[in-house]
Amino acid sequence: MGDSDPITMPPLAPDRWAEADALFDAALQRPADERTAFLRAECGDDPALYHAVTALLHADAEAERALGESAADFASGLLDAVGRDEPGLTPGTRVGAYRVVGELGRGGMGAVYRAARADGTFEKEVALKLVKRGMDTDEALRRFHAERRILAGLDHPHVARLLDAGAHDDGRPFLAMELAEGEPITVYADAHRLGVPARLDLFEQTVEAVAYAHRRLVVHRDLKPSNVLVAEADGVPHVKLLDFGIARLLDTDADALTRPEHRVLTPEYAAPEQARGEPITTAADVYALGVILYELLTGGRPTGPDPVAPSGALTEAAARAKGTTYDRLARTLRGDLDTLALAALRADPERRYASAEALLDDLRRYRQRLPLRARPESATYRVGRFVTRHRLGVGLTVAVLAALLSGAAVATARVSAERDVAQTERDRAEATTAFVTSLFDAADPFASPTERPDTLRARDLLFRGADRARATLAAQPAALADVLTTIGEAFEGLSLYAEADSVLAGAVDAAREAGAPDVLARALMARGQARYLGEAPASSIPLLREALAVTEASDPDAEILARLHLGAALRRTGALDEAAAVLAAADVAGAADPLDAAAILLEQGRVDQDRGQPAEAEPFFRRALALQRSAPDAGPLRVATTREMLGVSLRQQDDLAGAEEQFDEVYRIRQDALGDDHVYTVTARFHLATLARDRGRLDEAAETFRWIVAWDREHLGETHPYVGFNLHQLGITHGQASRPDSAVAAYREALGVFRTALPADHPAIQDALSGLGYELTRSGRAREGEPILRRVLASRRDALGPDAWQTGVSQSALGECLMRQGRLAEAEPLLVDGYRTIRAASGPEAAALRRLVELYEVTDRDARAEPHRRRLAELDEG
Repeated sequence: MGDSDPITMPPLAPDRWAEADALFDAALQRPADERTAFLRAECGDDPALYHAVTALLHADAEAERALGESAADFASGLLDAVGRDEPGLTPGTRVGAYRVVGELGRGGMGAVYRAARADGTFEKEVALKLVKRGMDTDEALRRFHAERRILAGLDHPHVARLLDAGAHDDGRPFLAMELAEGEPITVYADAHRLGVPARLDLFEQTVEAVAYAHRRLVVHRDLKPSNVLVAEADGVPHVKLLDFGIARLLDTDADALTRPEHRVLTPEYAAPEQARGEPITTAADVYALGVILYELLTGGRPTGPDPVAPSGALTEAAARAKGTTYDRLARTLRGDLDTLALAALRADPERRYASAEALLDDLRRYRQRLPLRARPESATYRVGRFVTRHRLGVGLTVAVLAALLSGAAVATARVSAERDVAQTERDRAEATTAFVTSLFDAADPFASPTERPDTLRARDLLFRGADRARATLAAQPAALADVLTTIGEAFEGLSLYAEADSVLAGAVDAAREAGAPDVLARALMARGQARYLGEAPASSIPLLREALAVTEASDPDAEILARLHLGAALRRTGALDEAAAVLAAADVAGAADPLDAAAILLEQGRVDQDRGQPAEAEPFFRRALALQRSAPDAGPLRVATTREMLGVSLRQQDDLAGAEEQFDEVYRIRQDALGDDHVYTVTARFHLATLARDRGRLDEAAETFRWIVAWDREHLGETHPYVGFNLHQLGITHGQASRPDSAVAAYREALGVFRTALPADHPAIQDALSGLGYELTRSGRAREGEPILRRVLASRRDALGPDAWQTGVSQSALGECLMRQGRLAEAEPLLVDGYRTIRAASGPEAAALRRLVELYEVTDRDARAEPHRRRLAELDEG
């Protein structure tokens, strides 16, 4: 059929068009390439039905292509045109107590007029909705009266209110409603070039209104942008939700919710179950809200039962409409906003948000930087069918891409957190790049059918590259050293430090043979870094001392990098004074690259932090941050790492407001650059959770720690130490919130992980046992906690000595346990000695002081308690 051919409908019995219409709606919910197979299966040997529905689909496509709107919207326009054939009410016409001012619009069933009270009761104009002549059928009147009943029960600032109702002189009913003027929400957002936060402001108002209706058992059933108007009051945009004309009360009129002949809806915003004529719940409104959100974020509507995430459905035009760039908008949407929108759009209503209230809760959690309750669809759910069809390709992709991409992420982090990589000459770098590219081309699994694709790993590619380099570059030792150094650094990026060390040993040998000091220095620094990152810092020091000697004699610009690496290695061995001296000798002021100078300052700050001197570390971090911010190529992630260190330093000094300011910015930068689900964004959330706990926002902290534990389990595995560590943090938080039973459960879970993942004498196990024993005591189970606390005390005395403040904390905790059992004589020496030990070692003394004061109070020794009370007051004031 050509573009100019008329669209004709095949003959179908008139009583079967409702059936064809229902099948047409169902087909629209499927991707275009699946519709033909769907219709053949549904229609079977009924060619008339099949051709009728395919003609409807074709007509829909033609209308959208020709008119820029869907067939449903086009049909609505035709109905309006039919209605306009009948003259409307002229200005001045009296309808009940109202006088018509003008016509606002028409639909297939009625007209809406601007009107004012004719009796002067109030001057504010209203929207007067009146059934058209000829449309006052039993069904139309039933819908009209239902809308009146529903609107009468709704009173919300974002819902257009019902003000009055009555009948015209000719008997047609009318509704007088609050006059809501403005633009559809999507039109307003685009016209004002609103960014994502402002769009979410409008969407939140919309969801509030729908959630309010849901609480009153009202489901709207026809949510779409034209029913969500935005107008400004004092320069602030406000949303009004309109047209409850096909809304239903969930607890009445159940049959009307499912009768096919009454399924008035807008297909583009209708939930799949709504289009199929199934019973309607609040989840149908949630789906429509999801479409509106998707449209606000991307400028387009989702398609099919499994739509592309908003971050993957963007266009340059959509970004421009929001006053931003495509890349920045994609980063903003990637992660939690994708999850939120797709959770609202799930085809199965049981997997969708159950109500607008649930959607509103997650929307607010996103805006407060709290973890969402909705989770992305599981990998099994999303790709199960794809894996079945493409098992070989999926295995290959997972084997190669997962290793390479995760390695790239780690490598980026290493660069930003630990070092700046030495620069090589341009031609040598280009040669190295070409070599590595040829390596991956040669290793193409599809070009080697004899090799099993699932054995191909990045590790194998890198070892193969090293072998090829040795074979092809043997006569060019400088180039060989460069290539082997690059491969060794790639192994470091994958955290394969032993493999890196073995390859870099060859790089060092080749560099010595070449007699090129710059190549040798780079190879030595790379090998030294592999060793100190690989938990063998002592063995890295001779290599890095040699690198420093080479650069001092030949390359002052590289000397600063050699000092950086040597200082980092010395710090890791605990040689803090020597590390400080090596770093202090770096010519920070004369550094050719301000980022090299910043890296030295950061390492100096780390040395002071390791000395337990956060106040001394702070100026180094601030100077480093200033240098980075002045360098055009610093990059936001590098700045975020420095802010993170500064935030830790401020928190250690109890400057919680200052620390939170830094961590807020770290989180914003990482979320923008990496998305919500990246490990470094999760780390920023961890810092914010600890600060929330420090500042008394305990529920917020606990919720975030629970989310982090779930993330750790999903990405690192059930028995990774980080799972236990964050469960421990959750236990601490529950304890501070006076939820000892929850704290006990968290500590027990943490211990289960630690005992699997860590050596039996690891300090983390003792810390978790200490927390467990203390919370058992607080929960009224002191007898159960006592043997645990005794074991911790003995372990800390052996490992740390009797004078460590941690030993004093254990003494004091055991003393409280005995005091709770009424064993005051046994408790007193533990409480007294514990407090003295803590104070002598400058440990955290407040908790031990409170226990001691309580002991003296319950034994009527107020004079003994008083000096300790004064000390507590000093601590509280400080």
